[in-house]
Amino acid sequence: MQQPRSSAQQQHEPPYTRVAHQLHLAITRHRLAPVLLFIGSSDQTDTTSIQLAQGLHCTHTSRQCLALGCQQCDNCQRIAKQLHPNVYKVCAAENSSATASTRVGIDQIRRMKQQQNLHSFAPGPQIWLVPYAHNLTLQAASALLKLLEEPHAQRFILLATPNEALLPNTVVSRCHKLFFSYNSNQPPCNSDMAQQISKLLAKIHNTPRLQRWPMAQQFPTHRDELGEWLQQMLQLQWHTTKKLCHQQPNSTALQRSMLATQALQQTYDDLHQHNANSKLAVEDLLLRSWP
Repeated sequence: MQQPRSSAQQQHEPPYTRVAHQLHLAITRHRLAPVLLFIGSSDQTDTTSIQLAQGLHCTHTSRQCLALGCQQCDNCQRIAKQLHPNVYKVCAAENSSATASTRVGIDQIRRMKQQQNLHSFAPGPQIWLVPYAHNLTLQAASALLKLLEEPHAQRFILLATPNEALLPNTVVSRCHKLFFSYNSNQPPCNSDMAQQISKLLAKIHNTPRLQRWPMAQQFPTHRDELGEWLQQMLQLQWHTTKKLCHQQPNSTALQRSMLATQALQQTYDDLHQHNANSKLAVEDLLLRSWP
């Protein structure tokens, strides 16, 4: 059982965002992918990369989210100052101050491989941050690909880019993607697809589990399109959960909404990380996972 968080810790704790929630769920299930690709603006992806590294090394156990550090312990502060021996930043510049126009060459990836082969005397996983993955040269991307093909339980590579199309498909295909395509603090978009999905979500919530079977036909069958739908559903469901956290913090509705968010995240992970069959993934979501 977690101890109550002090007011000082709550004050320093970073915002509990949608992506942090997704990472938290993966950590609690021991299913955090060894290679993550953060897709979004550099301020979002850089911050989340640092926070995840802090979360994986944080020594405070009474945290709301395991993907966020407390910002106060020695590990969190050393990571923030780029002084932790197990957290590396892969940049072209020797001073680790990469910019959006800085190219990352094969020498940096070779140094990364050498670091992986070294034994760390500090506890916790080894983490590599690649903030401008789209600036990899072709040689560097090829060298990185070999590292991605050799996952390790205590080694994590966090890539970041504003657009996955800027990276080779061979690299993207070996990553678990997390999108920062919208501001989770703002209401979901009002597109036709969003309205259609919103109606479907309401229908699922109000329909008994054993009667949801026909709804599977309303989901896309193509893997990529289904992935986009699940992302949109996560956005809408996460927005609902955040509202309930403020308005009905101890309600059954909040518990159901959190379980629904977890079910959607689990389906998305199964689809992209474990190559699950699209049709079976949707049926499992509706008939078993959804509360």
